[in-house]
Amino acid sequence: QLQIINNSIKLAFYRSKMSREEVADCYCEISQAFSRNPDLKMQTLFALCAEHKQQQNFAEAGMCLVHCVVTIIEHMQQTDFEKFSCIIRDISKELFFQEWKFQDRTEIDRIIFFNQYGENKKLFSETTLVQRLKEALAAFLNAELYESSILVGKQLVFIGEKFRMYTDLIFFHQQMSEAFRCISKAEETGMRFLGTYYRVRYFGKNKIPELHNKSFIYKEFKLTKLGEITDRLKNDIIKQIGDSLTVNIITDAGIIDPESLDKDSVYLQITHIEPYFTNENLQQRMSVYLMNTRVSTFAFQTPFTTSGKKYGTIEEQCKRVTQLTIFGDSFPSIRTRIPIHSYETFDLSPVQNASGSIGAQTNKLKSQVLIFYPNLNELQMLLQGVVKTTVNEGPLAIARAFLDPSKLSSSEINDANDRQILSKQLTDLVDVCGEAVDRCDFLIKSNHKIDMLPFHEELQKGYVEFSEGLKQLGIVVRKKDST
Repeated sequence: QLQIINNSIKLAFYRSKMSREEVADCYCEISQAFSRNPDLKMQTLFALCAEHKQQQNFAEAGMCLVHCVVTIIEHMQQTDFEKFSCIIRDISKELFFQEWKFQDRTEIDRIIFFNQYGENKKLFSETTLVQRLKEALAAFLNAELYESSILVGKQLVFIGEKFRMYTDLIFFHQQMSEAFRCISKAEETGMRFLGTYYRVRYFGKNKIPELHNKSFIYKEFKLTKLGEITDRLKNDIIKQIGDSLTVNIITDAGIIDPESLDKDSVYLQITHIEPYFTNENLQQRMSVYLMNTRVSTFAFQTPFTTSGKKYGTIEEQCKRVTQLTIFGDSFPSIRTRIPIHSYETFDLSPVQNASGSIGAQTNKLKSQVLIFYPNLNELQMLLQGVVKTTVNEGPLAIARAFLDPSKLSSSEINDANDRQILSKQLTDLVDVCGEAVDRCDFLIKSNHKIDMLPFHEELQKGYVEFSEGLKQLGIVVRKKDST
């Protein structure tokens, strides 16, 4: 109750000085406190949904509506719950951080609930359920989360067929058809951006004590630049403490000791981050959509060399990876700012760094090759980045730097496991390059794009040279070296 009162007071009296993330946090805390009052919980989620729509955060608005859907189904009568519980399972499996755990309500809980809400059956009816699902479908379409809108559309079709809602079924299928069309167009153009992520850490013990030394992950709109989020967050702080104090921006992504900073000043450390996946998870996330949904781990990388310089040759270049994890939630969520739960930092040696680079190129190429109708221009650009590079750059230069026996030092010979991993990565890369060359050849000939043939022939030649170069280093090349 105290949590509800405190957050309600903040929204009522201090809203004008609050950032949009703080407003969303208040609504989230209120909705969590109303877990035993489903009608008030839904009202709070719906109010938060309206806030997100106003800010054009349609993905978060859609997630609010999905949470409303789950609440409605959970609190339906037992017979209705059994009918629609599959919807919760399908939605939570695809959109939530973890599969939804149903509330264990005893028969006494049910009697109390229906004594309290029995007269307000519309709130927990099929009509309200369909309405919220339709709103979620529209929100996900606006957010360009087309796959999420299709998932919601399938639940609407399930309900529509069960209750013979034939006119509505026409509309549901039209919306899903539009979503499929948008996915197809996005795959063709390669122009689909579902968010930019930043790590933001606050310092200011005397000026912003409630935020001091706290770290968050911010999800920003599409391609939000560092300067844009910096200006917005600075303005949010100035709105709270006044414009008489300068807000200092720390661009260095390294570790900051709060005690070394002026306690009467405000500092923001803002770092661009990317979703982070293990190699195993990456194999299951071969699309832009999958790379940006149910994301709970992020990372940023800091290049360094053992000599102290930031950048060096391929043989010298190391990398420090800082991994950030949020707990019990994932993006997209019902809010755009989530606290960081844990940090983990590890260093990559030059050969490990090279393996990561090769793996990333392989996955990018594979994601295009596996598409039924790949984007020819993008496929050729990715292929060019592998087989048509300058002498001292690219995968072949990496292979010669680390896998040429005549160049290996004694320390590198002892590092046999990492070199074996790199060799396998290069084998996978040359395999997928061969597939990419074949796909390009097929697409050019089947679509009569004669003007692209000269460049394609250059890529074919580059692929043969790349294959031969790897063979000379003893790397397995399973595909034929000509097409």
